[in-house]
Amino acid sequence: MEKLILTIAIPTYNRTDDLLRTVDALIPQLNEYSTLIIIDNHSDVLIETLISDKYSGTNNNIKVIRNITNIGGAANTLRCFEYCQTPYIWILGDDDVPQVNAVSTILDFINNYPDVLFFNFSSDLHQRNQTYLTSGLSDFVNNFDNYSNLLFISNNIYKHSSVINNIRYAYHYTYSAAAQVAILIQSLQREDAQVCFPNKEIVTRGIPEKGNHWSIVIQSLGFNILVELPIIVQNGLSITLGKRLAENKLSIIHLLREILFLSDKKTYNKETSRYLFNQILYRRYYFHPKYYWFYRIIFRLFLRHPSTIHYFYKKYWDLIKKKKYVHVMDTYFNQK
Repeated sequence: MEKLILTIAIPTYNRTDDLLRTVDALIPQLNEYSTLIIIDNHSDVLIETLISDKYSGTNNNIKVIRNITNIGGAANTLRCFEYCQTPYIWILGDDDVPQVNAVSTILDFINNYPDVLFFNFSSDLHQRNQTYLTSGLSDFVNNFDNYSNLLFISNNIYKHSSVINNIRYAYHYTYSAAAQVAILIQSLQREDAQVCFPNKEIVTRGIPEKGNHWSIVIQSLGFNILVELPIIVQNGLSITLGKRLAENKLSIIHLLREILFLSDKKTYNKETSRYLFNQILYRRYYFHPKYYWFYRIIFRLFLRHPSTIHYFYKKYWDLIKKKKYVHVMDTYFNQK
């Protein structure tokens, strides 16, 4: 095995404690085949100073790069591909904790499957009984087993040389909130392009703090635009992929609640809420029209009395969850 096989890239922004916990778990695993870079999206704290002070003399395979301004979470993630100089890259969320044998597990799979350009490991989102492969675009679209697990970027290992030339598509489709999937799909042009779905886990998924999470509204608005990727359209797979994406679970009631309460009561705009919800439904259920009309009717009923759904949620938490319900506003107006 040649030297420096794997770049572990951590995009981060204002999650100092989470970042240090993740790096602490990685330090003992770094070896002559792996290196660590941290892409700081202009955090309030100087991450480079923090890392150098804590880990000076511990390991020389750590590099911190600071953006001159906050370029957004999706773009910062894609910067990891640009700074990678090794054959493979693992983009690790700053709040996700690698398992104790994660690096060795990844290197073993790389060594055992040298022709694979992408690995999507198992996780608590989806656990597999056995490892399997797909070959080519159509096989991948028809047989990936769980889209949520595919979206979970800390699960994924990319063969850098096989995907980097398609990074422009990832930037173009950042609105999908799945740029990391866009770059993969656009790289599956060859029939022998293999994707591996291991039955092993490499990371424990972190739970974002309230108010520091991805906007479900933003994610839902861009959810289905991957069906417009040039390679998907060219190969006549838009309908197939659209139906596969719609299999991903989305809490319509949760989404409905977030849209109803995007604004306070003084500036509340029913027309805007109606537009957002209809756009999400249309894009998500274009290939399942019966769902579109069903949820649209429900939303219009709730729109007449927005506080009703808030009341139901509160009662659900009080009576079923036995916990106090605290509403956290969606980050649609406060993207970081």
